[in-house]
Parts: sequence; C-alpha cells; structure tokens
Amino acid sequence: MPYYLNTTNEGLAFVGSVGDGYSATLKWHIAYPNNKSNSIAYHIFFATEEENVFTEGVKYISWNGSLTADVPDLVPGQLYHFAVRAVEYSSIIVNPAQLPQVNGLAVYPTTQLAADITATDTIIPLLSTEEFPPHGLIQIGVEYINYLVNDVANNNLLLTNAAIQRGFDGTIASLHDTNGFDGYQYWPTTVSFVLGLQEGNSIVFPTQDRFEFPNYPFTLVDGYHQVSKDILTTDLSASDAFNVGFAPYDYAGWYRTDPVELLSGKCVGSYIGGYQFCADGYGGVGRQLRGLSFQGHNDKRQEWGLSMTGEPVCLIRRQWTGITCPCYQASSEYQDDRCPICFGTKFVMGWTQYFNPRRSDGRIMIRPGPTDDDVKMYESGLESEFSMDIWTLTVPTLKDRDVIVRFDQDDNEEYRYEVLYVNRNRTLFRLEGMQKCKVQRVRKTDVIYQIPVFRNTRYYPTILMTDTSNALGIAPHSHTFQWSENGQGLAHQMSGVAFGHNHQISLGSDGMPFVQPVLGHTHTMNVLNTTIQFPPFVDVPIV
Repeated sequence: MPYYLNTTNEGLAFVGSVGDGYSATLKWHIAYPNNKSNSIAYHIFFATEEENVFTEGVKYISWNGSLTADVPDLVPGQLYHFAVRAVEYSSIIVNPAQLPQVNGLAVYPTTQLAADITATDTIIPLLSTEEFPPHGLIQIGVEYINYLVNDVANNNLLLTNAAIQRGFDGTIASLHDTNGFDGYQYWPTTVSFVLGLQEGNSIVFPTQDRFEFPNYPFTLVDGYHQVSKDILTTDLSASDAFNVGFAPYDYAGWYRTDPVELLSGKCVGSYIGGYQFCADGYGGVGRQLRGLSFQGHNDKRQEWGLSMTGEPVCLIRRQWTGITCPCYQASSEYQDDRCPICFGTKFVMGWTQYFNPRRSDGRIMIRPGPTDDDVKMYESGLESEFSMDIWTLTVPTLKDRDVIVRFDQDDNEEYRYEVLYVNRNRTLFRLEGMQKCKVQRVRKTDVIYQIPVFRNTRYYPTILMTDTSNALGIAPHSHTFQWSENGQGLAHQMSGVAFGHNHQISLGSDGMPFVQPVLGHTHTMNVLNTTIQFPPFVDVPIV
C-alpha cells in the first residue's frame, strides 16, 4: 500500500482550468511504495457530482513519474470535481506502457465475462481482450486475478496456477457469474484491468472548465461565443435605412447655385435670386402635384447647411454584437482595455468604419460648437481636457463609444474623439430629426488610435467584396471593403461585419490590399478583377 511522508500533504494539491475550454491541469503530492522494489502510479478520478468522484471509477492513470497532468476532453463551462490516489504496483507483473494511451495518460481497458467461472478456473473467458496487455492483473468483483497470457484470438486470459494467481494480493478467490454474483453478493459486472493496490485519501477539489485568453470560446455545437442582440444601445437601423436615400439639395430656382462654390469665390456664371418654372405658369396649370415630404426637405436642408458650416470627419462605429474576444472571460468582469484583438470592445476587431454613400470621400459631416481647450494640473501631471458639442444629420446613427476622426485644414488627422452621449429629437410622424452629441478627445496613447481607418475614398470610390471563405464554426461568407484609385497607402481599414466578425485590411508591398487572418481563417481579393459597385454618392467639391 503506498504512503505519504506527511498526511497533510497527500493526494491532489491543485486543480485548475487550462484555459482552452476542454482541459484541466492537476498537480498532486508525491507518494512512496511500501515495497521499495515496486513502482508508483496515480489514479485520476473526476465527476460532475462530488459524491460520484470515486464511484465512477478511475478515468486516467499517470505512470511516468510526473506529479502533474492535463485531463482532456472536458465539457466547456462544466463544473468538475477531481481527486488523485496513489497506486503501488510491481513492474514485473504489470506494465502501464502497454495500456491504451490518451494524451500521455493511460486508461484501463474494461469488458465483461463471456461465461461463468469457478473459484479455481485458470481460463477467464471475456467478451474482448483486444485492449488488454499481454500479462497483468484484472479485477472481477473484489478479486484480483494475475493472468500470464492474453489469448486474443479466443478472447481468453490464461493462468497456470490457480492457487497462486487467483485471489491475488490478499483478495479472496470466488466464483463469478456473468450477472455479477460471486456466491455471496452481487457486484458490478465490469471486468477491469488494474495495476495494484491504491491508497484511500478522500481529498476532492472542484474547478470549472472554461476558456481563458488567448483562446476563443468555441464549441462544435454552439460555434464561437457571440452576442447577437444589442441590449445597450438604441436600434435605429430602420431610421438609417429610411433616411439614407433622401434626395440631395436640388439647387433649383432661387437657390440653384451651390453656396459652397459661391462663397468660396468660384466663378459660377450666374446670380442669386429669381424664381421660375412655377406650377401655375408656363404650361403647368392644372397639373397634379404630389405632397411635400417633410422629412426629405428637413434632411436636405440640414445637409445643405452642413456643407457650409460643417466639416468632414470619418466615423468608426463600435460593435455591440458579434463574436466575443478571448480577453473577455467569465472569470473577469471586464474586457482588456488595451487588447490588440478587440481594441477594448470585447468583440473580435470591435470596430467597423462607416462609409458615407452620399459623399465621394466616404466621410460624414458634423458641425462642432465653440469649445474650451483646457489644460488641468493633476498629481500625475498636466492633462488636456477637450470635450465639445457637435450636431449632424439623422443618418448615420451615432451611438455611445463611436469614434470620430477629425482632420485639420491640411487634411491631416488631428485627434480622435469618443462619443460620450447622443441627444436625438424627432420631427413629425415619429421621424428622426437631427443628432446632437457630446464628444471627448482621446489621448494619442489610447488603443483607439490603432484602429485602421481609410481616411479618404475620393476618386472613383468603390465597394468591393472578398472571396467566400469559412472556418470551423463559421459558415461560408464574404466581407465588403472600400477602395479607390487614390488608395495607395490609405487601404488600412476594417472590413464590413459578417457572421459576427470582421477583418483588418492592410496594404501589401505590391500596393494591393490583403486581408489579415482572424478566427482561424482569412479571405483573398483581386482588386483589378473584382466586380465594382458604385454607390449613389455625391462628389465633393474641393474647397
């Protein structure tokens, strides 16, 4: 019987999740054989219920002298209870290396009796002996039997001396029926290989099998863990779809001249004023006129006003749904704010750029209000605080944590601003009017500045598609990305979101974009041979 030097340090010492969602790591105290010529192995027990840890039997055997092991093939999210007991065996009688092996651990082969046997039989008929070693010990009921030959062809284990080999290691030889009866009581009908006698500590440790960084939560049944419903922000996708196609300002009648061209000093060959082509004259009498679209006129006038008083900026939208990043775990309350995978959003890639189909440069227009640029003294040093109020059209919808990229007069990136809150009003018929936001300047050391942004899509902007690809747990899909003829050096961006994730688009040494891999897959593209789709943009005059 094996023993420990200190009874306070026996059995299992530590158990914890490996972090891959399917394995647990175990450490235990060293045990010693009572007979110095014998060897020590360790039985590993586990179950989902603590009271069943030992009754379910030995799951794995560690026999190579190591005091640690990783238990494989567990269920993600399941709470397990583990235990380890030392077993003393003779390497002359049994050889653990001949047992079936799983990830460096041995497992006991099991079967059942093929026929009843008496207490003196030297032929043990089994249903199958294929996985049993050539010689060793088996347990039937409470009796140990030392067999010398494995007759695989006939599924028999053979003995030479029943007096010595039956009732081995101090057990009692008895008859055994196929129903588990041994002459006195019934036992489980399983016939199992054994190494020897084990000690009986009852130390049990629990642990939950879970995913830890950098492993993505993934199961074959459920795929990647993702959030499919945004319960934090207002869903205004219907408003976006309704408003994105409003007609541009028509510049007809007295307002036919573009005020941007007029006020910038460009010769327009005309004058402001006059009103012609009225509905009640010039052959238009009696024509039926359709009703006025209040929403359309409201949107077009706001866009017209922004074209003079606003400034173009890039919009990076924060993802609120999608495949979760490996830095966001059940064991932690928040995601990693400086994670290079999700950029602090908890979703893979976490951000996607919005390209305005109404402008050839892909930007949106905002109107910043007067702002105090304040520098404050803190214990850590000087800190620049800059928050401003802005307003913009009702489309695209801005949400908290969205990022606005602002540019100076030379069109160089100035700073990035994070949306703190949004104030929306409504006009008639429950329709959205405009958006007023409070934004905060972000330090340039923040991870938000690592989000790739396509700054300007002017000159034949196009929306291109990657090829179709798939990965384990992700159906075949493709992504969109923005490209233009002046895209050299400006192709670094985030692709569109599909199946809860997106990719980074980077520029290769050949000047062509390529897709960065994520979630075990990537996509290919050929810009020259890709079908080009022109969005209904309005070209932006260069002021």
